Amino acid sequence: SGRTGAFHEEELELLKELAADLALALQSIEHEQERKRAEEHLRQVSNRLLLATEAAGIGIWDLDLLQDKLVWDDAMYRLYGTSPEQFAGAYEAWRAGVHPKDQARANEDLQMALRSQNGFHTEFRVLWPDKSVHYIKANGLVQRDASGRAVHMLGTNWDITERRHLEQTLRETGLLNQQIIANAQEGIVVYGRDLKYQAWNPFMEQLKGLSAREVLGKHPDEVFPFLRQAGVVASIEQALAGKSTPTIDLRFEGLPIGKSGWASHTHSPLRNAADEIIGVIEVVRDITERKLAEESHIRLTTAIEQSAETTMITDLNGTILYVNPAFEKASGYTREEALGQNPRFLKSGKHDAEFYRKMWAVLGHGEVWSGRITNKKKDGTLYDEDASISPVRDAAGKV
Repeated sequence: SGRTGAFHEEELELLKELAADLALALQSIEHEQERKRAEEHLRQVSNRLLLATEAAGIGIWDLDLLQDKLVWDDAMYRLYGTSPEQFAGAYEAWRAGVHPKDQARANEDLQMALRSQNGFHTEFRVLWPDKSVHYIKANGLVQRDASGRAVHMLGTNWDITERRHLEQTLRETGLLNQQIIANAQEGIVVYGRDLKYQAWNPFMEQLKGLSAREVLGKHPDEVFPFLRQAGVVASIEQALAGKSTPTIDLRFEGLPIGKSGWASHTHSPLRNAADEIIGVIEVVRDITERKLAEESHIRLTTAIEQSAETTMITDLNGTILYVNPAFEKASGYTREEALGQNPRFLKSGKHDAEFYRKMWAVLGHGEVWSGRITNKKKDGTLYDEDASISPVRDAAGKV
């Protein structure tokens, strides 16, 4: 061109093309690096997902609805107790592995997912080739084309057999507890944290004359106001706070059925699986017979203590267990001096061996011996008594 430092138009165009090619090449390199970074990130995410699903025992399945092609990962074969060689890789092959009694419902759940936008969520049993039954939880997402037609499904399965067995055990335990409570020959009451009745078994209905329907959901103050004055409500509150409580013996009277008697009330905290106190269990026992026996015993003891006739009680070996004040007055021995002794310490020497042989022969047959005995006082003087010696028997009639 004859001009130094200047470019012809052809040269300029060539330089522009080179610059454009260089820019494109640089852009391509950047895109390639970005793609590789994306691929590496995807690979890491996939590896983490794979590790997570393997650790959790989760199987992943992929169903092509248009070609009826079902692809499983290795975990799926383990969940169904089969192998790739035994699996046909189609929807019907999966359905055949489902327990016969669950096939219709599982299929209906899947068809419903295809018709709706809610996804696939169900539980069913699978029957392994060895006839063992396993429970499966299944989730899945439905992919659709532009027209809304379902074309693809991707989902997961995992084994929930252990959870189902635990639930069954808990149900059976709950039923067993209900039967125990219902048939218990003592009252069982459950209070919530608000102290309102949550359980009231048939024994309580009979004892108190009120049905569970009349009691449940109410506070003790609404149903039995006298419980607060008797200290029962305070005992329930202590148990709710995790404190130990003494047994309360309570006399009841004027109930709806006109029944009167005695009942013992024992309270313990009711705890959940996390050891948190969620209420109080009360055990109520009808102790009317025991109290009547105690009262009768007290009356009898009082009568003997106040009697003018001497009374002595021994065990089968003849060891003195009890003497009344009349004995102390007649013999001159105190109760403390007499207890633990044998009655022969009162012997006067006036009766021969034959006298005592006949006495023990009568007593040995469980009969009452009556007669006059001469005994010796503590001061050595003698005194006569008209005695009646009777065997004492227990509830079974045993002496």
